[in-house]
Amino acid sequence: IKGRIGRFYRTRLNLLSAQAKKTTCAELVQRSECTAWPSMLEYAANMTIDLVRMGEPITDLSKIAEPEANRFLVQGLVHHGSPNVFFGDGESLKSYFALTICLAVVTGTPLASNLIRPTELCQPLYLDYEAHPDDAKIRWAWLCRGAGFDEPKLEHRKMFVPLHENVSYLRAEIARRDIGLVVIDSIAQACGGEPESAAVVSRFFNAVHSLGDVTTIIISHVSKVEADKEKGAAREFGSIFVRNFARSSWEMRRTSEAESDRVELGLFQRKVNNGRRQSPLALAFTFDNINRNVKVSRMDVRDNADFISRTPIDYQIRVFLAKNGKSTPEEVAVGIGSTEEYIRRRMRSMGGLTLLDGGGGRGEKAVYGLATKPG
Repeated sequence: IKGRIGRFYRTRLNLLSAQAKKTTCAELVQRSECTAWPSMLEYAANMTIDLVRMGEPITDLSKIAEPEANRFLVQGLVHHGSPNVFFGDGESLKSYFALTICLAVVTGTPLASNLIRPTELCQPLYLDYEAHPDDAKIRWAWLCRGAGFDEPKLEHRKMFVPLHENVSYLRAEIARRDIGLVVIDSIAQACGGEPESAAVVSRFFNAVHSLGDVTTIIISHVSKVEADKEKGAAREFGSIFVRNFARSSWEMRRTSEAESDRVELGLFQRKVNNGRRQSPLALAFTFDNINRNVKVSRMDVRDNADFISRTPIDYQIRVFLAKNGKSTPEEVAVGIGSTEEYIRRRMRSMGGLTLLDGGGGRGEKAVYGLATKPG
């Protein structure tokens, strides 16, 4: 109110509730002695409701230039301008991996023998719900030293409030700082409710899309049941919509020997909207406590038995044949721990195999070999 000095009145207001608006107006009148609050608040409420309900304008798709079908910020790993989910158990190096992505895009440099290959240079912003800023600084410094870089700029913000309550501020800062990649670590705290709730997860992804034209990496977790699986694929913790609303979703699994400085990380794409899924990938993180650095290197998924057990069955069959040569379905089934009947059906129908012998009559054992080597 002109001529008066005081604090802003802050409250949570249901714009469709007549009683809530009446209570708020009474408080405002008492604070300012202005009797026009009911009409002003009603006007502001109606304008806000209309703008929210209006949403985005209708667009004629035939008038828009066709974009690339699969445009990546990091080739094969991170889809450009879309939400990308990376999920795994605690201590699966999710934060280290996300920071490695940040290092690649902020420097424009391929890392881990070209496995992490940025397609463009951009400034990342790390929204951290989990780590203390000191811990984030240590991780960033160690990764940069391990890769041979002086520390480049990394925008970092310690987060306490749910993402949807902070969208207006973050959208303005993203535009002002010219941010191209936003990392949200993690969805459990950022969603502001139970991740099992479809409504809560929907609200979270609406907030993600409201951040502007940026790429997002969303860190997620798994339940104890999923974490304890000895083989096969896991699912993200919470509502099915965590996976449904993501453009791409990758499972992360780590293995390490006791007292070893080397940690191996497997990445398995469990969902992608356009095109076929990427082949499994693997990285090795080597921690050097003396020189205070972390080196990230590429490794072969096939060199880790636990990682192989997490891959699709067709991939496991190809890996077995690549290592052992021509084999019968019975031999493959024993080797990968599955049933002979299921493996026989898969080998009959899957591509990339050649029937070398048998299979022509009753009692004959089919023998298969690889037509092409697995990638």
